[in-house]
Amino acid sequence: DLKRIVSTRKKSVVAKTFNKIGIVVPISRNDVGYRPLTMTYSELDRMLTKCCETENEDEKDKILGPFDECINYIQFANDECDYGMGFEMGMCVFSHTTSRNFMGTISSLLPLSYELLGRSLYSKIMKKICEVEEAQT
Repeated sequence: DLKRIVSTRKKSVVAKTFNKIGIVVPISRNDVGYRPLTMTYSELDRMLTKCCETENEDEKDKILGPFDECINYIQFANDECDYGMGFEMGMCVFSHTTSRNFMGTISSLLPLSYELLGRSLYSKIMKKICEVEEAQT
């Protein structure tokens, strides 16, 4: 029954992501597995969009400061088994309209997140998607 499956999945979603489908990651009894991003989706959206609208590299670096900081926090989260943070950021950036401009970031976040979550097949698929996208840019 599709309604039951959708309902069950909705209850398991830990973060909505840009595309509103959301992500599901296992959470342990002591709340290990997910921690929220350090920025809102609207802040991330504005940041990615504004970065792609400017051609000045110094300005881009300034715009992406909070984004880069969040990437650092993701590395700490991964070390502490909160794999959902990198997965959430990767899925948000991948589903953003400017994703082609951030394939390097996507290729470092999503395949690793899938591996850490025990989803090796998805990691392989994402690696291939990133290879194809990077070759086209």
